[in-house]
Amino acid sequence: MPFESVDGSRPAIDRVGFVIRKNCQRCSKIVERIVDIAPKDWTIMYEREVGKYLPVKSKDIENMNADLIISVGGDGTVLWALQHINCPILGINMGGLGFLSEVEIGEIESSIYELARGNYRIERSRKLSVFLNGQRLEDCTNEVIIHSSKIAKIRKFMISTPTSFIDRVAADAVIVATPVGSTSYSFSAGGP
Repeated sequence: MPFESVDGSRPAIDRVGFVIRKNCQRCSKIVERIVDIAPKDWTIMYEREVGKYLPVKSKDIENMNADLIISVGGDGTVLWALQHINCPILGINMGGLGFLSEVEIGEIESSIYELARGNYRIERSRKLSVFLNGQRLEDCTNEVIIHSSKIAKIRKFMISTPTSFIDRVAADAVIVATPVGSTSYSFSAGGP
């Protein structure tokens, strides 16, 4: 299949970085497959985990100046990448629920073809900035859970944003979720 953008110009994606699930040699084989069909004018970069399985020059994800990261693994791999780099991420699902890893193995070729043509949409998602006792913690994509160290021990929580007070509650835990993470905790707890 020839690669040309929808409007006949060069694709907007020039620099693509690959990350894979930790300890997943099978994921590195998928990376090879994608690189084989990718446009030859893409600059390809590999995160260090990929370099464990393929004879490629690899680097820390933070040092990738990528237009797009292709994450091969599952939702955990996507979440890991989101913690370390701020650019669009395309998740390849290697078996699991795949809420964040939307491309299935059988859809790889068509997805890369559409990317190369410039026929894609970027979904923006919000992250939570979390402060605990005035100290900023890492931003999160799914949810933040604050609980007491003892099961079922009731604590008092004050919940606020930088601009407004939300509530004071007495509870054994508080969960604040983004739209992306609103179902993840429920699934983790065995819910629908």
